[in-house]
Amino acid sequence: MQVIRKYSSIIMVIVIFREIALPYYMGFFSDRTQVYLLSDLGQPRLAISHSFDVWEIIDGILFILAAQFIYEWGKKYSAKIGIFLTCLVIMYGIGDCIMTALFVYSGSAFSNWHSLIHSTGSVIGCGALYLANFIIIKLLYDEDMFKLAYTFLVTQVISIFVSIMLELPISVSALISGILQCVALDLMYIPMLILSIITLSKGFNYCADNKKGD
Repeated sequence: MQVIRKYSSIIMVIVIFREIALPYYMGFFSDRTQVYLLSDLGQPRLAISHSFDVWEIIDGILFILAAQFIYEWGKKYSAKIGIFLTCLVIMYGIGDCIMTALFVYSGSAFSNWHSLIHSTGSVIGCGALYLANFIIIKLLYDEDMFKLAYTFLVTQVISIFVSIMLELPISVSALISGILQCVALDLMYIPMLILSIITLSKGFNYCADNKKGD
């Protein structure tokens, strides 16, 4: 447990960079793939489906391990906040990573039972991480760390807006759809990524020692 506690911020950085790198490593934007969503990479018809599933299971486990980082960060405010943030990150690791690998998505949430479970897990997981991010924004704002709070707020608002756009009945190419989904996901990760990098470079006392007002 001490090892995980010591290296949890590093694990968080690693898993987020793995998630950002996933579409490029899997050839998501290549002409031969031609899929609209990252979830489609797990379809059995694709040669990379097994690699995608293994990648997502590993990332899910890493998110669960990295949740220790957000507990250490959150407990400065209270143990309850730390525990709640930890649970939200774990929910993301299970819902949007592990369940993505275990239940195949068939192009629509209502295509079959495993697509429904896949989509439900993804919605719950992403919702949990968005909630964690907004709690972090509120805590930073209360600490008068306005610039960081506003930066995180902008990234989350754009991420949610782009995610909603993807659900609208608008006809777009696979490439545009893929780019939009990657933008939404990458922006969603920004708060956790920046906090973990700050922790690595300055230590857990960074936020308490560097309150700034505008």
